[in-house]
Amino acid sequence: MLNRLCRKRFAVAVILCLTMVFSVQSGAVFADTAGDSAQNSAWNQFSKIENISDGTIRGVDFSMYQKNVEWKKEFKDYQQRPIENLMEFLKQQGVNTVTVKVAVNPSAGDLGQKNLCTLEDGIKTLKAAKAADLKTNMVLLFCDWMTDKNDQTPSKTWDGKDADAAAKAYTKDTVLAGFTKAGFTPDMITIGNNVNYNFLGYSGNDAYKGWKAMGDISGIIKDSNKDIQVGIGIAAPGDAKDSSKAEDVKWVLQELNKEWNGVQYDAVGVTLYGSYYSTEYIAALRDAFQKYEGEAKAAGKNLYVAGISFPTKDDKDTSATRDRQASQIYDVLKATVSGSNEGGLIYDNALLGWESSALVDNYGHLKKSIAAFAYGNGTKADVTEWYNPYEYGGEPGLKAQKVKIKKIDGMTKDMIRGVDVGSYKALQDAGVKFYNEEGKEEPLLKILSDHGVNSVRIRVWNDPWKHNTDGTKTTYGGGGMDSDRALELGKEAKKYGMSVTLDLFFSDFWADPTQQILPKAWKKDADDTEQLRRDYYDYTKEIFTKFKDANVPVTMVQLGNEITNGIPGAFDFDQSYTDAWGSKSKVKNRPRTACMFLNSAASAVRKVSPDTKIALQLETPNRNKYKTVMDAWEKYHVDYDVLGSSYYPFWAGRNGNKLSDLKDVQNLAKEYGKEFVVMETSWLSSSEDSDGTNNQVGKPSSYVNYKVGPQGQVDSLTDMYKVLGASYNGLGAYYWEPAWIPTVPGQHNWDKNKEISEKYGNGWAARAAEGYSPDFKMFYEEKPTAGASAWDNMGLFDFNGYMLQSLNFYKEAIGGTKAVMTVKKPTLTYNGKTQKPTVSVTIRGGKVPAKYYKLSGSTAKKNVGTYTVKATFKQEYKGVKGTVSVKYRIVPKKPAMKSLKKGRKSIKVYWKKQRAQVTGFQVQRSTSKTFKKSATKQYTVKSAKATTKKLTKLKAKKRYYVRVRTYKKVGKTTYYSAWSASKNTKTK
Repeated sequence: MLNRLCRKRFAVAVILCLTMVFSVQSGAVFADTAGDSAQNSAWNQFSKIENISDGTIRGVDFSMYQKNVEWKKEFKDYQQRPIENLMEFLKQQGVNTVTVKVAVNPSAGDLGQKNLCTLEDGIKTLKAAKAADLKTNMVLLFCDWMTDKNDQTPSKTWDGKDADAAAKAYTKDTVLAGFTKAGFTPDMITIGNNVNYNFLGYSGNDAYKGWKAMGDISGIIKDSNKDIQVGIGIAAPGDAKDSSKAEDVKWVLQELNKEWNGVQYDAVGVTLYGSYYSTEYIAALRDAFQKYEGEAKAAGKNLYVAGISFPTKDDKDTSATRDRQASQIYDVLKATVSGSNEGGLIYDNALLGWESSALVDNYGHLKKSIAAFAYGNGTKADVTEWYNPYEYGGEPGLKAQKVKIKKIDGMTKDMIRGVDVGSYKALQDAGVKFYNEEGKEEPLLKILSDHGVNSVRIRVWNDPWKHNTDGTKTTYGGGGMDSDRALELGKEAKKYGMSVTLDLFFSDFWADPTQQILPKAWKKDADDTEQLRRDYYDYTKEIFTKFKDANVPVTMVQLGNEITNGIPGAFDFDQSYTDAWGSKSKVKNRPRTACMFLNSAASAVRKVSPDTKIALQLETPNRNKYKTVMDAWEKYHVDYDVLGSSYYPFWAGRNGNKLSDLKDVQNLAKEYGKEFVVMETSWLSSSEDSDGTNNQVGKPSSYVNYKVGPQGQVDSLTDMYKVLGASYNGLGAYYWEPAWIPTVPGQHNWDKNKEISEKYGNGWAARAAEGYSPDFKMFYEEKPTAGASAWDNMGLFDFNGYMLQSLNFYKEAIGGTKAVMTVKKPTLTYNGKTQKPTVSVTIRGGKVPAKYYKLSGSTAKKNVGTYTVKATFKQEYKGVKGTVSVKYRIVPKKPAMKSLKKGRKSIKVYWKKQRAQVTGFQVQRSTSKTFKKSATKQYTVKSAKATTKKLTKLKAKKRYYVRVRTYKKVGKTTYYSAWSASKNTKTK
């Protein structure tokens, strides 16, 4: 499989994991994430904060907002419903202020400073906030990256210039001019962020220059618009965990209030760190601010927390949850408010989705902790959360979905009801567990066997390992199925009574129509076809000897995997099936060489295990394509017993994979005297990804109408087995990877799943395969695509390992064998003699010898009518007994037309007398030689003795075509003869 690997799909999971949007599916639950307390429990403790007012800042830092708009991220509320207007939603959650941090040139930072924004983007964001009647605050950093208490380096664009002069010019000529141009005025401009006596990089003896620059900049702002409030962004004075150090704010205020500095400010914003603060310190800082400002509120000044955030996921702090995040927001907000200080807080980096401290996750889902602002303000919001289990893990609801399974005539107990579980041993190593219908943990193969699966297909790679210089080896992934692991799986299959089919890839990793790569050990022989022939023989013999010595019978072997476009050693990447097998191949002797390799491997099978059936597999059922390949196999006498085919109805289209195509290629196999088996099939249990590696199939083809889910799986399998069971050469089918599930369920755990798959090889590919597997599979836009399972939504198990009801298909759909009676000529023509129909009885298309049944009923009849012949089995034959029947009919003899006599606008028709088994005649005349319906008129002659009919009211000098037939009424049924040969003439 993975032959139609969509490089883009896999790459999306790696490259755009921060911006993907997933649809919501039923089965999720309304509950807090793991570690949170009972739903809403923390919220019941919140009440309106005393002295809170409209002036209290309840803000969020939305510096990343325009980036999210650029990424087309879809924001969703706590119940994962799309949010039409994010700013309006914020207001409903109690937020009243939106802040942006503006860097002079954010692209100059080492990381591109994703959490900052340009002036233009900042204005766009604040205009959107103002449109929702939110207050706006722009923080000017005067730097190219995020400033902190130890680094206030001015913008690199000002190198060689006086920093305070450049900052003042930037404020007036860039920032304020930008506001004028945009027709926008913010409610507040904050000068600096986390300043610690070092604004614009001035420190030590030059620190005064920074304070003076603040004064000048504030004057420029006030001169432009006295209604704009000015904030000053400072670092927390002293030790933010020691409330006694809060008094140090007096030194900051002393500088701000020095007359010669001239700082005109309305508020002071203090930056704190979520892991290093105390509410006691904040309250003490507030009181000290009031004390040294002389009742700040009366003076029109306010102290607030300008930047703080709290993680919801911390390996060192298991109490870090969303409820706790909400409590921390509420507690800090409360600590800033008093009777003389309006206070407030701005939540830092609210949109930095890849950080657990953000108020939104990677997928655009808002965290309910935002609503702490509403609760603090005395209003409430609905904080009920709905978690998509495909994103976070949980119960998807698939195992509880009931299915309807119908018995299938022709699906016998001896048919292959198989699975391919090549990932199983690696999944075991990674700790994945499986559960039966009762929820009890059991080995995967036991569950499968107990529910009707009777065969296991095992892929075998030559050497799926990267051999390191230190003597160790690293898995390529995909289950890592070399011959040793294949034998382990074969032994377990035997233990549970299942037959074994081996799929020899003759490659070290995935082989399919897009790639057929020689094993590393064979590459030295790439130009030596005779040595490659021996390589095929020796390797196949080695595998079969290993299984024989371990007493693990191989019922069937598949030589090569999906070899439609060639096999290793006889393959080019731009090669089509006509190049590989056609009579006009671009490469001389290419079909002959490929067939030689197949025959070499087949001879090894015949030598070691002569009873093993040999199968050859193609993909995408299409009669013309398959015939081209099979003609080559026949021409070069390839030794095989079974035609195998991949059949994936979700890829159905004009070129194959429809049920009609499957039937066509099964009949084609019959024409070549071969049995037929579906080597790979599956259907979607869900359209959702559950491990963060994008699935290969998310939406099925419009050519089919099976539902996505367990019932759709049953319906798809039912239709397929109906086709397979209708013919004696249909052996059965293998479901491809029904249990390739995540190690850690949830898209949010994509990094963990990728890490585990790198170690155990239980994902579709690991990085070690780079260099062997082609780059177009392993990279997309130069980014690695290796990851976890890309097939987890195809399982007969949910992502937690619980079996789905669809697995019961293999046990409950068995309908047994059905005999079919057919008649060679279902319609006979009356000839005046007794006639005996030629009948036969078949089982799945195979003829039953006449000695096993007795005929009765209308075995011989003379007259017109419908008759039934019965066949009763004398004894049970291949599980069939009882009686079957078939109908045949005798119709009147067609008349012989003698002549046409033309007249003026008329024609007289003559035919020979015919009276036996005739009730009357029908005559047709037409201006169309082919008697098109629109040009034809029909006449009925209700007399068995009639031999003529005059056709009148015709057009003059017009040519007409005429024919006649007989009819006979028997009871309520009318039987018609065939039409006579037509004659034509032109009217007078």
